[in-house]
Amino acid sequence: MTRYTLTIGLFDKDTKRQKISTDIAIRIVSDLVVNVIGYGTIHTGNGIYTHNNGSIVVEPSLVYFVDGEKDLKNKVKTLAWSIKKALNQESIMLEETAVKMEFI
Repeated sequence: MTRYTLTIGLFDKDTKRQKISTDIAIRIVSDLVVNVIGYGTIHTGNGIYTHNNGSIVVEPSLVYFVDGEKDLKNKVKTLAWSIKKALNQESIMLEETAVKMEFI
């Protein structure tokens, strides 16, 4: 089984500020998840990075993950592109990890 994780910053790519509230962003991403994939988990968090000019940025972020077979990857990429457009993001990080899981 494969876990696909999308890390989605919430700062607008043009203004470098959060224009869409975290609650609204969760609703937007949730709607896209249901329409494109149908299931998954969303967490909130903070991304931390340093700009080329040395300034440190703490960016509110969403982390979405979904477990499925390898053929799910194309749907996850479609989801990522849809989220990029809806939230005006420069990029979204996609991580792919092999996992063992079961329902108990």
